[in-house]
Amino acid sequence: SISSLPHRDITMKAVGGDFRHYQGVWRMQSLPGCAPPGHTAMRLTYSVELSPRAWVPIALIEGNVARTLGENLEAIRDFVVEQGECCQVEDEGREESDEAR
Repeated sequence: SISSLPHRDITMKAVGGDFRHYQGVWRMQSLPGCAPPGHTAMRLTYSVELSPRAWVPIALIEGNVARTLGENLEAIRDFVVEQGECCQVEDEGREESDEAR
């Protein structure tokens, strides 16, 4: 099962700011057998728990969390591509390979 695969976690916890409680985890799991021969596949998941202070509008929080999550995922993708850890990236219908870089 996927839950029994080895994984690495990056945990986070706010030490101040607009939240009474803010913590989360990024989990990286290798997916053996899910990529073509000679390549690797990985699942990246994100989970966050937060509790705003009473004066922070929920709609503002939802929008900021969604925007920041997208920015973080793009930064992770860019880092992996720069490190040469992947061979193919699909971005808005465009495909880029190591040979094209």
